[in-house]
Amino acid sequence: MCYNSNMKNYSSKKGFTLAEVLITLSIVGIVAAITIPTLIHKYQEYSLKVQFKKIYALLQQALVKAEYDFGFSPKCYYWEVNPYGEAICREFNEDRSICIGGYVLASTGEPIPADYSGLFTDCNYFGRTISQNLKSVKICKTEPYANGCVPEYEGRDTYDGGSHIISGMPNAMRKDNLMNSNYTMVLLDGTIIINAWGTEGISPQLFFVDINGKRGPNKWGYDLFSFGLYKGSSGVLKFKEGAGFKEAGGKTVNEMLQEISSK
Repeated sequence: MCYNSNMKNYSSKKGFTLAEVLITLSIVGIVAAITIPTLIHKYQEYSLKVQFKKIYALLQQALVKAEYDFGFSPKCYYWEVNPYGEAICREFNEDRSICIGGYVLASTGEPIPADYSGLFTDCNYFGRTISQNLKSVKICKTEPYANGCVPEYEGRDTYDGGSHIISGMPNAMRKDNLMNSNYTMVLLDGTIIINAWGTEGISPQLFFVDINGKRGPNKWGYDLFSFGLYKGSSGVLKFKEGAGFKEAGGKTVNEMLQEISSK
């Protein structure tokens, strides 16, 4: 009888034990639990960035078209770089918390001019012209939440216990106005544009855009941004950050623009 040594080697081989399989699956599960949320977050962040870039381009196209329709550059913008220089308070109260003497130009001591912040005489008509170029499919002149134009947002007066209320904050940024008062447009792709002032169409001085509509997270600095219209030293009009407000972890319009321009 011949003896095959390979038979012994073959018969001595074993598969994985149940314990080894369970340990392997546990390790895979732990790795997945760590990496999958990160991948999902990065994908969501990337998707919102792509959507922001698309909506920003759409807004700029509507702006250029509105300028063409106007036939001249409208007086409706903040200065990107203030031509008058710094303004300082003439006199403060005793604890220097409130300016009681009015503001003057630091360079001359003269009162600040009426156009110190910018020019806004053409904003109502210019805003309506921009809006016509955006072609909304639904408009809520009032009660935008009840009429299905907006999801629920936090206002600057309700986010984080209202700690972000500042003097001179537009009423439009308060939750009650976002939900019940502000003129709101919904575009064909679901983008939501919320007016900050009591006029129809976009208010170029300040308006809010939810770049992915009612889909979440519906948070300031994530998919909800504030815009304002600025004029640069070259004379070109462009949309930039409007109110400087973002929820924790979010980004302003200017930060988003910097990111998409660096890619």
